[in-house]
Amino acid sequence: MGETTAQALITVHRPAAVWRDRARAYWIEVDGVRVVRIGADEQLDLPVPPGVHDVRAAIDWTGSPVVRVEVAPGGRARLTVRPAGSSLQFWQAFTRRGYLERTAD
Repeated sequence: MGETTAQALITVHRPAAVWRDRARAYWIEVDGVRVVRIGADEQLDLPVPPGVHDVRAAIDWTGSPVVRVEVAPGGRARLTVRPAGSSLQFWQAFTRRGYLERTAD
């Protein structure tokens, strides 16, 4: 019989928003590829091969900085994504990586 490779998970949580982006979905990118959209007050489990992965959240032309996570076989990395700053900081929409905040839990 063939050997099976254990998967790993990246869990992404997006808390409910007061109003900024509440009706909009964010793209979650893993290793430079857009893999799934996440709405407000959602949590998603993304199966990935064990190892090191670069994760980023994006909306339109902007998003979060890339975070590098390492996930062991059968393990899980937990991330949270939300709007950065406040809705009064409109200038963030004009930056490539300052509009969204992504944190490792």
